[in-house]
Amino acid sequence: MIQTLRAPGTDPKRTMEALEWLTASMQQHPRASSIRVATSKLLAGIGAFDRAIAVAGEASSLTPGDATPVKELASIFSDLRDARRLGEAVRRL
Repeated sequence: MIQTLRAPGTDPKRTMEALEWLTASMQQHPRASSIRVATSKLLAGIGAFDRAIAVAGEASSLTPGDATPVKELASIFSDLRDARRLGEAVRRL
């Protein structure tokens, strides 16, 4: 689902509906880091990088032993060409 929503030419209304659904899911399941990772991917895909980083950071805090949120952060930092923060994320892996 997320890959489809990130594809070029995707309907912005559909993307916003997905974001609303994910946001509601985060509220219903506040300890579910996987929902935050999915939300972060969608946010990064629409260029909302600051929000994507914040949400992935929350996911990482919820499950410190899980590499998935850190990989998402690394992906965002790579997209932003932020070598310093990418290096920090890689060290955490």
